Formats: sequence, C-alpha cells, structure tokens
Amino acid sequence: MLINSEAYFMGDVGSTLNTIAHEIIHWEKHQKFFEILSLLNEDETNLSCAVEPQMSPEHLEGVQKALWWAEWQANALAPRILMPRTIFTSLFSQIYDEQRQTPYFHSGEVMERTLDKLGMCFGVSKYAAKLRALQLGYKCTEGALLVVDGHYHPPFTFNPEALGDYQTFILDRENYEKNYENNAEFAQLVDSGKFLYVGCLVCINDPLYVRQAKEYEPGEYALTDYALENVDECCLKFTRNFETVNSSGDFYNQCYLSHDVNAIAFCESKTIEYEDNQDVIKQAEELDKIDDEIDRILEIYEKLPKAFHLTLDAHMERLKKSSKITNLELECRTGITERYIRQMRKEKTNVSPEYVYAICIGLHLHPLFSDDLVEKACGGYSTDKAGIFAKYLIHHHFHESLKLVNQKLAKKNYPLWGVDEKIVS
Repeated sequence: MLINSEAYFMGDVGSTLNTIAHEIIHWEKHQKFFEILSLLNEDETNLSCAVEPQMSPEHLEGVQKALWWAEWQANALAPRILMPRTIFTSLFSQIYDEQRQTPYFHSGEVMERTLDKLGMCFGVSKYAAKLRALQLGYKCTEGALLVVDGHYHPPFTFNPEALGDYQTFILDRENYEKNYENNAEFAQLVDSGKFLYVGCLVCINDPLYVRQAKEYEPGEYALTDYALENVDECCLKFTRNFETVNSSGDFYNQCYLSHDVNAIAFCESKTIEYEDNQDVIKQAEELDKIDDEIDRILEIYEKLPKAFHLTLDAHMERLKKSSKITNLELECRTGITERYIRQMRKEKTNVSPEYVYAICIGLHLHPLFSDDLVEKACGGYSTDKAGIFAKYLIHHHFHESLKLVNQKLAKKNYPLWGVDEKIVS
C-alpha cells in the first residue's frame, strides 16, 4: 500500500491511519464488487479514492453511483474502526475530566484540548477525533476546532439539548448571504439591527453578547466571553439541508462540522421553523425594550435636582402626570400624613430612613431613583443587616405594596416603614 502524506482524505480530517483503514475496508468489503466491475469493463483496473470526495450521489447513475457508495462506506467506517465506541467514550470522559483541572478561559478550550489529546491517543488528527465524537452523539463538540471560511474561530459551548438532528449554530458566509437574500423573515431580523453575523454565528446585537473585534480577529465583531459560554441563549439555530438522502448525508455532515471542508458543495444551512428560535428572538426583543427603558430612566435621572426635597417633588410631579399619584394617594399608600408629605416636598426636612424607604415603595420607584433618594436624605443605606435588607427589599420588591413589604420586615423583627396601621390597602 502506497500512501501520499499530502493526500489524506479531506485534508486535516484524515491521517495515515485513516487512509490505511479506508483502503483496508475497500479490500475487505469491495473486492468482489471490483472483480465483477473489471470483468464487465476491462478499462476498470483500479479504484480511485478522491481526497475531496463528491458529496452527493444525486446526479450519478449506474456504476458511478455504485462506486460512490463504496467510497462513502469506506469513509464512514474508517473512523469507527480506528476509534471503537467503548474505548473512545471511556477515554473521552477521562481526558475531558483531566483537562478541566487545567486553568482555562473558556469551557470550549477544554473541549479543544480534549479532542487534541484524543487524536494523539488514537494516532489520528484532532479533527478526526471530533468527527468520531460527533458520530457518537457528542453534540457539545460542535463548537470546538472551528475553521469556517478559512478562519479559525474561538470555541463556544451550549446546552447540547438545544440542538436537534441536523441543526447547527454555525453558518458560513455564503449560506448567510443566501439566507439573507431568500428568507424575508431572516432578512428582517438582520435589518432590524437585533441580530448580527459574528464570525460564523448569528447573534443578538447586545453588549452582553457582542463586542468589537480586536485587530487579530476576523470580522468587525466578536462574541463576548459570556456569549461563548451560552451560545444557545443568544444565537439563532439553522438546519442543514442536503442534496442527498440522509443516510449519505450523515457522514459528510459531520465532516463539515469537523473542519473547513468545502461545505457549500453538499449542504445548505437554512433557518429552521421560527418556533424553534422564538426564545432567542424574544430575548432580542426584550433586550430592545430594556434598552428603551434604560434610556428613559437615564433621561429622568440626569434631570433630577441635588436636594432631597426637590428630588421628591420632581418625582411626585412626574408621577402625578403619568400615574395620577397625589399627596393624598401617597398618604394612603404609606400612612405618612399628607401635611408631612407636603412639607417634605417644599423644604429641607430631617426624614427618618424608614419614611424615605416607605416613600420609595409607595411610589414604586425604580431602584436607581430609590438609591438616589436614600443617598440625598440619609447619606445612603446603613451598612448593618437592617440597611442591607432594606436595600434588598427596595431593589427586588419595589412593585409590591408597603403592607406586603412591612410583613417581610416584621418576620425579621426590623422596624416597619411608614405608619403601617394607617396604610389604606
């Protein structure tokens, strides 16, 4: 057997052992087929195995189609012979656990190191190890060893249950452009600015997930560290549609995910049913709403006066217009007399923290406004347990009535806020 070290199957996916296994399968499984073929046609004196195999038998007929299936069988069986399931799964778990003990920046790096070590154990390339892992159902390896459109991309992780059969987060540039041109809903999502094409993923356009790319990174944008750990939370899923039946598509599909094979020749990624992406799309819409709310809050905050009484008056005037809250209404909500509320709005007054907290809850102020009001009236929250608990309640229960908040305070034996017995529920 003569082997050309520069002509392994699918480039980096292959190896010397992979090529040897491939040819042994031909000898074991296809010898009789080849003898019959040579009897029928004297010109058929050898079987040529392509380095970059034709991905689909769709347009082949007769002998050429039979040859394609013989080649497909050898390609698909080779990694199974080289990396038996039982040994591979045992080693995978062992090496992965070992690599987790080594410091790393991202979980995806652990997977890349695991695949590299596995490849060395079996004498194959790390891409062949990834291919075998995908064959055995380790969907989590999809985000490792990513070379798309000729560029290496940092590894990402996701919940494996987020992907169904033939689904992927990975989208090369050509398929991205095809989707944009042919899928109106997808184009609308991109044009809305809610999603960006980042490397090889379509991600929610939010600073939590996307950042400006550094000089050495391909493209204009890159995923944040958080996004790389939670791709299923922020990136759209796609389904791969093959120009062939699924039985032949499986193997080359996995090769596509293993390395930068010329995927366009045999596979197209299209957006899947939109129900499957609703969580991510809804997340993008919610983030847009949050952005709008942040802008609104900051606009109000920047215009607030420096004194407590003027700030309280500004909030009361604002809420009187939007929520019809008056001094009398605030008295009903807090038990603090209307007269005292009027006084607090007009002049500098020494106000107890419990009254300030009561006003914050009574007005259902955003925590940013409440913190500002507490700072101006009392110099901030006290650093004891009561002060920390007060801040917790104001930050997390500001939508509740003061009666409910006081019940929580009573259970902890802290002073009640406002005048509890005069609160009108």
